[in-house]
Amino acid sequence: MDMVKVFKALGHEFRFQVVMALLEGNIHSCCGEIRSYEQGCCVTDLTDKFDMSQSTISHHLGILVDAGLVKMEKRGLWSVYLISTETVKELYEAIGDWFSSCYRTPQSQDSSL
Repeated sequence: MDMVKVFKALGHEFRFQVVMALLEGNIHSCCGEIRSYEQGCCVTDLTDKFDMSQSTISHHLGILVDAGLVKMEKRGLWSVYLISTETVKELYEAIGDWFSSCYRTPQSQDSSL
């Protein structure tokens, strides 16, 4: 996982919102039903949710796919976008490791005296 690519991808407000919506599974189709595809969606679902053009959304999804945060699966004629649980887990562990190695609580500092 390229942490710089991941953070650059998440640094754009729209892409961050897409990732959060995919994680939460709250993307609805135009008929109001949840079209979850295992908490995934198609571009049309996102155009309905975010009121953006399909080409703009496809561009941003491409960046998320390139960063490894989202994966795309072909299902018939549809391209379905899903969270890459492997990357999210790896990111979670990397951030946890980074914080635990960089951050020392006042108690841990006192005990080293």
